[in-house]
Amino acid sequence: MTLTWQTSGGVYQGRHTQEFPEYPAATWATGELSRKPDQVENFMRGAQISSRVAVAGLSRVDTGRMRGEVESYLSGSDEQYVLDFGWWEGNPHYAPYQEFGTRTGIEAMLAVHSVFVAQFDMLKDVMSS
Repeated sequence: MTLTWQTSGGVYQGRHTQEFPEYPAATWATGELSRKPDQVENFMRGAQISSRVAVAGLSRVDTGRMRGEVESYLSGSDEQYVLDFGWWEGNPHYAPYQEFGTRTGIEAMLAVHSVFVAQFDMLKDVMSS
């Protein structure tokens, strides 16, 4: 009795895919293990842009400076990514008051907070798929 394992389509050629000509199943397995880091990296690169756009869209200051000052920065590699987005300290100076509100009448807009929660939920979906 012979057991034959076949796949349709090709092996996913990710950064961790290793070729094992004598063991095609091992080649396939390393390809599949490469798929998740690539999916996470693609998500994080998209999240860098979409988070900046979303925060700017939720900014409620009419002058345009608050929208124009939203930044995002992505760093990291396969094992750890760091995505910073929002307003850098002091630029514009009133961003924290708008984001978190004040006791004297400015209602918190929570733009960065709501975008963070949304991005985190989407990342969990990518990780679980």
